Amino acid sequence: MILAIYGTPILTNPGNELIGFQAMLTIILFSFVFIIGGLLMAYGFCKVDKWVSGRHHEKVLYISFFVFIIPALVMLGDMTIALLRNEI
Repeated sequence: MILAIYGTPILTNPGNELIGFQAMLTIILFSFVFIIGGLLMAYGFCKVDKWVSGRHHEKVLYISFFVFIIPALVMLGDMTIALLRNEI
């Protein structure tokens, strides 16, 4: 369904920019990217689900939380300061 929604501009070819072999190749590659992306996402979810089922993952989760949350908070603060400086 998502492929049909996002692929509509490619399939309708509004400005006649894609002609001949180029149009066919674009549709094939666009579809291939969506299919491979879905398969990789399903594979990743399966791996994460099996990993979470174990009991040895709690330390890794806490460490990764702090590794990812600190840069996110720094970026949020920097963006807030930049926004306030532009407003004042």
